[in-house]
Amino acid sequence: MALIRNMMRRYDARSMATLISTGGVLPLPIISVLAPDTLKPGKMIILMVIWSFIALVFTVTMLRRRLTDPEFAVLGGLGIVGIGGTSLILADPRSSALVLAIVAAIPAIGAITASTRLILSHLAIATLCAVVVLGVTTTSGPAFLISFGSMFGIIVVPVFLVVALRKSMEAVLDQQTRLCGIDPLTGLLNRRGFLIRASQLLSAARSSTGRIGILLLDVDHFKRINDEYGHLAGDGVLLSASAAIREHALSVPRCAATAARSSCCSTWSTTRTSCGSAPNVSGPRWPPRLR
Repeated sequence: MALIRNMMRRYDARSMATLISTGGVLPLPIISVLAPDTLKPGKMIILMVIWSFIALVFTVTMLRRRLTDPEFAVLGGLGIVGIGGTSLILADPRSSALVLAIVAAIPAIGAITASTRLILSHLAIATLCAVVVLGVTTTSGPAFLISFGSMFGIIVVPVFLVVALRKSMEAVLDQQTRLCGIDPLTGLLNRRGFLIRASQLLSAARSSTGRIGILLLDVDHFKRINDEYGHLAGDGVLLSASAAIREHALSVPRCAATAARSSCCSTWSTTRTSCGSAPNVSGPRWPPRLR
């Protein structure tokens, strides 16, 4: 167990899965020497060439530990071709089909973290590899169609499941991130959420000619309300204030409850006029209860 935990710390999920899928083919030359009838006649040299490619993928992955997308694109493509070539030179049709099924692992591995373009490219290579191998090994058209349909499902279904799980997890994480930045009472952004949104506005302002307006609102005598009427009454005041902010500041896209009695709004504008009028809290646009 300690060895497994150490391996998981050193390698990410994509690199670990690559090592497992390619490592299963590494003992094949030894098996072929001990049992020569495993290969088709005269295919030992081809096996060694293919084995060299697969060993290269395994070695580079082990040394790199965490593969980048371009590295995985090249190594994964070589791995698919190597696995397909290995299945072509095996004498037993059942062993050939089982080895060919390993090509489904690489697109599924890529779907863990890779881009859509990389996933589709590996799917295309794996599908083409299956077409070539099955076209050589099957003896009739109907047999080819049946075998290819099965192999296509083996290749595509794991990728679909991994992508669906990935999207689901990303949606949950995004929802949790948004909830962590929202004040549960008022529904406005809390301090953390506002700072994140404000940093986004500042980043946008650095690369454009737009302007940022910040509006600070304070609820007068809020402590006295809490002391005299209790915290439930204070919560009611905060709810009324946040509702009024939403109602009368529809053009201000980011409002936050930054403290127990304070609120802050920020807005992005490409004109001088709208941002210049933002600090005018006591103007006619704001109701008396917000002044």
